[in-house]
Amino acid sequence: MANKLLHSLVLVFSVLLALGSYDPFFPAASQLTSSHIVLVLFVGSYSFLYPRSTIEGGMRAPVLALFSIFFVLGLSQAFYGDSIYSISPLNIKYLMCVIFFTVLSSYYSKFPISIHYSLLFYSLSAAIFSMAVLYFFGGASEIYKGQLIVFGENPNSTAARMAVAFVYVMSVCIQNPLTWGRTRYLLLLPAIPLILLIVKSGSRGALLAVMASAISLIVFSKIKRRHKFYTFTFSLMLLFPLFGYIASIEGVSARWERVLEGDTAGRTEIWIDAVSIFLNSPVIGVGEGGYYEEMLVRYGSFIDTHNIILYLAVSGGVVAVSLFMYFCYSLLSSAWRSFQGGDIFPFVLFLNIMIVALKTGGVLTYLVMWYLFAMIASYRRLLGALE
Repeated sequence: MANKLLHSLVLVFSVLLALGSYDPFFPAASQLTSSHIVLVLFVGSYSFLYPRSTIEGGMRAPVLALFSIFFVLGLSQAFYGDSIYSISPLNIKYLMCVIFFTVLSSYYSKFPISIHYSLLFYSLSAAIFSMAVLYFFGGASEIYKGQLIVFGENPNSTAARMAVAFVYVMSVCIQNPLTWGRTRYLLLLPAIPLILLIVKSGSRGALLAVMASAISLIVFSKIKRRHKFYTFTFSLMLLFPLFGYIASIEGVSARWERVLEGDTAGRTEIWIDAVSIFLNSPVIGVGEGGYYEEMLVRYGSFIDTHNIILYLAVSGGVVAVSLFMYFCYSLLSSAWRSFQGGDIFPFVLFLNIMIVALKTGGVLTYLVMWYLFAMIASYRRLLGALE
């Protein structure tokens, strides 16, 4: 009975996570959301039921690295000095993300089949969300500077959520991990609104993540060569109507034209300034408050680095970057073992979210990223459960 409660909480959280800033129970301006409530209930319930297995043995050192980043960021800001803008040296939101990752990865290690159930609920919810935005609730969105903004959410965040769902649908259709037979191809139907919303969002990072993930799935999946050829050919054929759809959207098409011309939406200048700040304090950085002040001096307002590695570099220096890279190495090692077991999907998940993380702002506390990290860390247990 208790385990059923845990499973239900994870599935409900997966659905709410797919919906992004849309919350059916709380207003948009509320600091409290349904996903936060479910998340706290899950973390509390699992920690109470399985107090000795909250941190999986193989993830203890990487989890310690994540917690260490929390203290490094606070220490860096203490050395930089008090922020005149009252930026707390303790990033509690990041700390909560690490706790969430720790508990969820332990849960998936204990109940590995839940990874597929979670992603299935997430993907179907994201597809329903996409169809609702595209065809039924147009008033809930607007196009601003060539990007579709839905319920006031950052369009890059919206597209990143849809990209995860699209990649999972692709994985199920290509690799057939659930042994559904030809029935799995029905998932190609919800894949259509997912990719259309990604394109309409104008998010280059999300579209690049989808393309890189799809190619990796086709090339490295353990399927017959002729199936790879058919899948690749079919995917290329779909690009023509997709390009036509892009050209037909007023405002959005101009944004994609600028992309082809090499426009980076100002990121190049931001990255150059971020490197300059980092070089002034390369060991432990200037803290998050220090970075906030440095960017205010340069731009008159705060601008994120739009790159998780650069953000850690300026905020926590080489120390924070090294700790995070060690954590990523542990995830890649886990993904490699899964690939040796015959499944490329966890590596594709890592590739997908890291492409987004290297081009999107605010991703250090992006729950979707930590949700996927927990799956990658635990995925090798799933291979044994499916045998």
